Amino acid sequence: MLRAVSFVTPALATWVRVPGGLWVHNTCVHEVANGEVADFPDCPYESYSADEHEPNGDIMQRVPLSPKVQCYAQMAVSTSVSEFTQMNASFVVPPLPRSHSGQTVYLWPGFKAIEPVMYKPVLQPVLQYYGSGGWQLQSWGVGIPAGTMTGPAIDVSPGDLLTSYMELSGNTWTVYGQNTRTGQESVLRLSKSQACNGCLYTNAVFVNENVMGRGQCDLYPDNHEVEFKDIIVNGKVDHNTKWEIRYPCGSPDCQQKVISSEDGRTVELTWNGADPVPTPSPLPTPGPTPSPGGCHAISEVVTDDWCVQNCAAGYCPADFCAGCGSVLV
Repeated sequence: MLRAVSFVTPALATWVRVPGGLWVHNTCVHEVANGEVADFPDCPYESYSADEHEPNGDIMQRVPLSPKVQCYAQMAVSTSVSEFTQMNASFVVPPLPRSHSGQTVYLWPGFKAIEPVMYKPVLQPVLQYYGSGGWQLQSWGVGIPAGTMTGPAIDVSPGDLLTSYMELSGNTWTVYGQNTRTGQESVLRLSKSQACNGCLYTNAVFVNENVMGRGQCDLYPDNHEVEFKDIIVNGKVDHNTKWEIRYPCGSPDCQQKVISSEDGRTVELTWNGADPVPTPSPLPTPGPTPSPGGCHAISEVVTDDWCVQNCAAGYCPADFCAGCGSVLV
């Protein structure tokens, strides 16, 4: 069944900034109910790259550098000669940023058409934070002929386990995300021609995309990483994908790193916020002294208070904290 449902932004702004690096006209941002197959006419308005443009009222103008820079701070990329047809990944919602200043944080797996850069077509289940409130999970198709399509946005909390996939079955793409704690889903389904008429999704990516000034490390999530696990590619568990590391924003400004396992089944995007990682000494130095009988840090990177607060919120990495109850391994 085909159904067309338009999405109107709360602020009724003419231009809407969307994940994937675009400004899209608000009449070309469409939300589709879970399970429906989207069918929309091509967007009559041009979309603009968000790293080079800013709206001035109803007019889009080119600027050398936006006041808040939208870019891919770090990403892992695998490019294929043929189209990717499926990728699964699971990940845990990190804590909220320690500071809130109108920033946007997008963390997502996805497929990119044409080339793995901003403003090219992308299918992506996105963990998103808009500078206040909480995290949401939402499935997106961006840079596509109709402009942008989304599934419903669902609320998620720090510590929630999310599962996600993009899959092409016959002539239909599905972009899927689920909060395993609540069972809520965000599902976007669209035809192959609606997803990208005449082009192929030949780039698999994992991305930390943000809208903030360079060096504003306290605007990142108040931990050190998001880890994408259980990655399955084109239906294969043992796929041995080699992930290329990229920092499209420029040299890492908040100690970002991209770490992938040799078998390609895990990709970590790490950062350190405003707290720099201690420089290693020539000789080994002892870790922090555990607090007897209580939740405490076992890594020099975090403090006892950090462990108490984050473990209580459900995010408790075993290599950072101990004695805090349930931990992530």
